Amino acid sequence: MPIQFPNAPEPAISAMARLVQPTLAGSEIARARHSQYSLDGQPVILAAIANYMMDARDLVEGKSQRQARPIGWRFLWKNSAGELLSSNVTLRADGKMSSVPSVNLAGPFVASSAQLLKVLEKDESIRAVDFEARLLRFPSLGLFAYWLVAPSAADDLLIPISPVPEGVLASKRYRAEELFLILRPLASVILNGDTQVKR
Repeated sequence: MPIQFPNAPEPAISAMARLVQPTLAGSEIARARHSQYSLDGQPVILAAIANYMMDARDLVEGKSQRQARPIGWRFLWKNSAGELLSSNVTLRADGKMSSVPSVNLAGPFVASSAQLLKVLEKDESIRAVDFEARLLRFPSLGLFAYWLVAPSAADDLLIPISPVPEGVLASKRYRAEELFLILRPLASVILNGDTQVKR
């Protein structure tokens, strides 16, 4: 069966709707500088994915992926100019969705994340399992991975999205614990050295 994508909550959808409304003020130069906005207000949403996070301390403490913290929603979309973009609608500390999404202009990470998702959706071995798609972020390690949630936590898959830190293979289908065994030493270095790799 196809990978399942839970519906984004209404506040996240509303925030995206406000983002893609035509720019009503400013000069034509300002409009050109904000080309991420859909000129007709009708973007093509390719995917809306629940966004989760684990930090270096979570890894060192041996927490599982099922203990990751929800941090909002990520939308992959195309505007009227055909540009591929991503936007995050974050979950605030009070539990409410932000009304102002971020916008990441077209770049290698946006393109690689969209391409990898397309490959996963067409893969018959993936479709044979009742997976739910999420995005799991490890900000201190500079890593994003698609998290395919299986009926059993032991069968969850993590697929890193390029670019990836040293020792991790982009697009490889890792069992969650298999990937965590690679990430824990990196997390320990970060905690002990107080250095972070971010993107």
